[in-house]
Amino acid sequence: EENEVLDYYSGEEVMSIYKVKKSWLYTSAKRNQIPMCRIAGKNYYSKRHIDEFFGTAVDLNSITEWVTADDVGEAFSMSKSALRAYTYRHKIPTKREYGRTYYSKEHLEELRRTDLMNDDNYYTTEQVQQLYGLTSANICHIVRVHHISKVKVGVKNLLLKTDVERAMAERTAKGL
Repeated sequence: EENEVLDYYSGEEVMSIYKVKKSWLYTSAKRNQIPMCRIAGKNYYSKRHIDEFFGTAVDLNSITEWVTADDVGEAFSMSKSALRAYTYRHKIPTKREYGRTYYSKEHLEELRRTDLMNDDNYYTTEQVQQLYGLTSANICHIVRVHHISKVKVGVKNLLLKTDVERAMAERTAKGL
């Protein structure tokens, strides 16, 4: 059966693996309906539910660099609430240690692609709008019709400069 719980962590294991306090574990487990059982006066929590709750479908030990919300705010100019929503939506590995949340730097960078955001071979949609006086709907159409290479970074689309310039030259030649 899908909901059957076969593997458990003891409360001590959860506290040591995820660096949380007993009171936090108890209230979080209750609030999030994590299956629990008591054996000989000790609490045991469903391993699968705990791992899902802490977002560790990935091996936390393989992550070498962790950043705080402040680090992320500076690097990616994101507010703390935007970061929380973003990490939830994109399943960015996080860990809590003694009340502080840390985020996997590698996973964030992979999605935010700072290397591409600073790459001179790409325009953002906003840059194309300003340079050519187009609406985002125009750009969407042009990207499709002229097969412009694009890379999605977070919520932004980066368009290959050479493709954009070729498409604009073709449009100009047609008198558009």
